Amino acid sequence: MTLVSEALVSLPEEPLPVTVTAIVDQHVDPVLTAHSAGTRDDQVPAGDVLDKEEIAAGLSRGPYVTPCRNALLSSVRPPHCRKGCDVEPSAREPVAQEQIMAVTGTLVRAYGLHPAQIARIPQGTSTDNYAIVDQTGPRYFAKVYRARDRLDPERASVELSEYAADGGVATARATRTREHELLETHGRLPMSLWWYVPHTETAEGNLTGARWAAVGTAMGRLHRRLATHPAAAPTLEPGTAVCDVAASRDRFESLIRAFQHRPRLGEFETWALQAALERQALWGDIERTLASLPQLTVQVLHGDLAGPNVLLKNDEVAAFVDFRPRSTPRAPSPRRYGPG
Repeated sequence: MTLVSEALVSLPEEPLPVTVTAIVDQHVDPVLTAHSAGTRDDQVPAGDVLDKEEIAAGLSRGPYVTPCRNALLSSVRPPHCRKGCDVEPSAREPVAQEQIMAVTGTLVRAYGLHPAQIARIPQGTSTDNYAIVDQTGPRYFAKVYRARDRLDPERASVELSEYAADGGVATARATRTREHELLETHGRLPMSLWWYVPHTETAEGNLTGARWAAVGTAMGRLHRRLATHPAAAPTLEPGTAVCDVAASRDRFESLIRAFQHRPRLGEFETWALQAALERQALWGDIERTLASLPQLTVQVLHGDLAGPNVLLKNDEVAAFVDFRPRSTPRAPSPRRYGPG
């Protein structure tokens, strides 16, 4: 179920009205308004029916968030609303609300934006993703990184995407911070911000007709551009060096076990598990195919060029997204091979 929350966020530096759309498991979020810490009871809008003391432990810093009844979603009431409610609170709800507020603060302070809408996007294996609409109209896509120890590879991924875009390849462009950085790493939430690519769908299950030729042509442009990357000139290597089959098989088995041991899988995790099982069954054919290959060209490439990372608009490629970091010769996984 998609959960909708409204918030009026008053940051310490400047007022900022924000509409927040949050997705939190299958529970319903209350509608929210936010007031600065210390707001007197007689200054709280009449729609707010929850005492501040009842949620004093909600957020440790930043704007004060109060669940309340709101005419916009009259059927949605917070669990402790005095008017009564049968909605059970989600265990993740305070965390989700706090993260949305933190995203808002980062956008204001690091990027100079004034977001009007923030929507949590449920996909993402290593990032928390948000669609953002600024008050001035532009739309963005934010990736919040969960692991700070992986920020160097993530920065390299953004740099690779920008290198492709600078060569005329269709990609989403990154938005730099006020400090002209590709990644915001100084605040509480490390993130990258991208211009939103509108009116698109992914190539996953949608390659038909003229789209096949369009994708092939766009991939050729991408490969030609990345072949000029200063990190590594194209070379020829035996076809059997395309991948380490044993190591790749072990990674798939570890991924499958991790999903199977989870008590509950969401829609995305269910799809990921099924995809991993289907690919695991192909390893025998892959080994035989690798053994029959001629010498192949090795060069820097996208690193994760799968259907979900190809955005289509009508019959054309609108953007390649989610690049992976380029590799060194000793770490070949993000490098790809093609016929010499």
